[in-house]
Amino acid sequence: MKKIVGIIVVLFVLALVIHAPAATGGTHGQTCGVHSGAACPVMKGASGQVTCPVMGKKVADLKNAPKSVYKGKTYYFCCPDCKPKFDKDPAKFIKTASAKGVVMCPVMGGKVANTKTAPKSTYKGKTYYFCCPGCKPKFDKSPATYAKPAAANAEIKCPVSGGKVTSLKTAEKSVYKGKTYYFCCPGCKPQFDKNPEKYVR
Repeated sequence: MKKIVGIIVVLFVLALVIHAPAATGGTHGQTCGVHSGAACPVMKGASGQVTCPVMGKKVADLKNAPKSVYKGKTYYFCCPDCKPKFDKDPAKFIKTASAKGVVMCPVMGGKVANTKTAPKSTYKGKTYYFCCPGCKPKFDKSPATYAKPAAANAEIKCPVSGGKVTSLKTAEKSVYKGKTYYFCCPGCKPQFDKNPEKYVR
């Protein structure tokens, strides 16, 4: 009986030793390649995906992405246009909306940070909110194009930010090695043109 109890105790101790590193590691021990030797303060979950606080899109390259520091935390942006918007009013963009309350811009596909102050238009009885003032006139000019994006368009992703390209007709584009690449916003095209191989997969 004493031998059985002894074996159980040994197995229990071994189990604790094996699981101890996992308990102290987790996602907090991961690095993003920018903050060498330290935990990344902006990492989102185990996948390491970081999203732009203005547009809500994935930030593809943290090393080269525009960034700002607010209250000790670093925020990365999907394109150069987002940084000045954030710097003007950081508090407006760092408020995290609940999953059910997220509203997406029908033109750019980015997250609408504040529906109370965002530009908006009404089409066929439905209100559409926009991520920036530049999107409203585009929508108003051709609402049917953005209200119901074509199924084919929904599958096109920007090679730079990873964001959805909502309209191939109006999107910025570049041709590389015979293939056409579409972008979610004007800021992504020059980044792609500068180094296409970096974004082509």
